[in-house]
Amino acid sequence: MKNNTPTLTLENSDIIDRVNRRYMISIIITVLWCLAVLIAIFVFNVGADSVSGTATLITSIAIPVFLLEPYRIIFDRNWAGTVKSVKRKDKPYKSKTPLVLDSTSITPIITIIIELSNGEVMVKRYKLKRDRYQYAEALVDYYKAGTVVHCYKGLKYLKKDPNIIQVNKFDHRLCIVCGNFGDWNHKECKHCKSTFVE
Repeated sequence: MKNNTPTLTLENSDIIDRVNRRYMISIIITVLWCLAVLIAIFVFNVGADSVSGTATLITSIAIPVFLLEPYRIIFDRNWAGTVKSVKRKDKPYKSKTPLVLDSTSITPIITIIIELSNGEVMVKRYKLKRDRYQYAEALVDYYKAGTVVHCYKGLKYLKKDPNIIQVNKFDHRLCIVCGNFGDWNHKECKHCKSTFVE
């Protein structure tokens, strides 16, 4: 396998802008939240006189860090690897009313294990929405063992070369931004309007 790090080109500048914007928004919201917590504690003495004031401070600051994950701007990176295994598990959809087990009541979960050229192992897990049940088998085939895949910083889905997948005997592309499929001859995803990565 080639030891090259994948990068997005200028043709996909909309995706780069989207990722950078998401990073910046998560950082700004986290900073504003932390400032609001500090003001509440030190200016208005909210929880300052209690024994658990420090615990309240730490917990309050940890909430946006956990939910928004602003640290990803440091730890996310581009990488390439080889798929070692791919597994699909169909999980019944939780509902208060009894459902018949069919495509509308099952959530497919696809787990992919990838080995990088340096021996590091990465795991990607995709939980598909119920309306995308019919694409689960196509995704398993797209990420079959032995396939070289690329992961781009800030994006959820992996891309293989070539970015082609057969759905209902027609060629489609996978959008690595939202995970939906688009016609092979289209330049952008009709769901999120992102350009397809070649």
